[in-house]
Amino acid sequence: MNAHDKLEALLDKERQKLITSDLNGLQQIAEQKVALIDRIKRVSLDQSELSALARKLKRNQALMQACSEGIGTAKQRLSDLLQNRAATTTYTGNGQRTTHQTPQSIEKRA
Repeated sequence: MNAHDKLEALLDKERQKLITSDLNGLQQIAEQKVALIDRIKRVSLDQSELSALARKLKRNQALMQACSEGIGTAKQRLSDLLQNRAATTTYTGNGQRTTHQTPQSIEKRA
């Protein structure tokens, strides 16, 4: 299998990992991509082969961007949930926002 075919297979593997949110091993894939791209630079590929690689690279880049945004959104949501555990926000009769600190422990009475 030549460097072009290996890179195409690696890009497909990367895509599958991104689609299934299997982020383990992406660093290793990135390192392999760099090595394969360096090898490809030394050989001549025709325009159709370069176009196919470019499409797959752009596709995976868009998937990585979406994953990054999703992780950022999840991080913000978790932060909001932790914030809400410490305080409760309500609104007064005239629409003013008010934050009430939640006690660290709640006493239950029978």
